[in-house]
Amino acid sequence: MLQLLSKHRLPVTILLTVLMLCLTPSVVYATDPTVTEVTCQPNPVSQAAATICTALVTSHGLCVSGVCVIPTGKVTWTISCPAGGCAVGTGSLGKLSSTSCTLKGSAGNYADSAQCSVTWFTNTAATEATITGKYAGSSDCYGSEGTVELTVLTIP
Repeated sequence: MLQLLSKHRLPVTILLTVLMLCLTPSVVYATDPTVTEVTCQPNPVSQAAATICTALVTSHGLCVSGVCVIPTGKVTWTISCPAGGCAVGTGSLGKLSSTSCTLKGSAGNYADSAQCSVTWFTNTAATEATITGKYAGSSDCYGSEGTVELTVLTIP
């Protein structure tokens, strides 16, 4: 090896640095950052109608050999209406179908997202609404949240 060094005139420090980099295990992050995107369909929505709101939680960590971290757990939902006419609850007009939903991920190579949905039943008092889905995180992923602004069309 010394003949190789002297023949190619590689300094020993460079060779040792390269060897250390090759032998050092890669850094693996225990918790991946996430982004939560909330969408509602239809948007705009008519008064006294329903819209389905979906939270898509995507992990932005590293995939190793095609295996990625899929976010798991729940998304909690909140809703606010500046003109009134909506509340967090279940089942009746102006309320969300549920205050939380459980994420379901897709299996496969490079799959790194999961989603779940709730339904908002509009009423005649609301003209706009802000719906927020908040992912609390898990042992593998940091939490994040997303918001969507909904327009409620008045019935003539």
